[in-house]
Amino acid sequence: MTYKLAKQLKEAGFPQYDNEQRQIDNYTELRESGLDCEQATKEAEVCYIPELEELIDACGKEMDCLERLGRGWHVWNGRLDKKEIAVKGKTPLEAVAKLYIKLNT
Repeated sequence: MTYKLAKQLKEAGFPQYDNEQRQIDNYTELRESGLDCEQATKEAEVCYIPELEELIDACGKEMDCLERLGRGWHVWNGRLDKKEIAVKGKTPLEAVAKLYIKLNT
């Protein structure tokens, strides 16, 4: 998962856990923008990278189907009582993350 997608999840309200093995930050991007190591370290923002199961649980009943189509993955909420939302991703994790973001923004 990219930092950008993890940050979008965070901004959409996905819970953030203090687990160094499941975190990503924007340190590299800050360094590439010209900040020195010390400043980049101070300004880096950490985001949690959830596992697929966590995202599926967080989407709850709003997620109806995750399916591989072609080279990508599609996920949607095909509920008749709500507006249908369908998203694509390169991986199942990316697709479900995008659904969570759509459902919560």
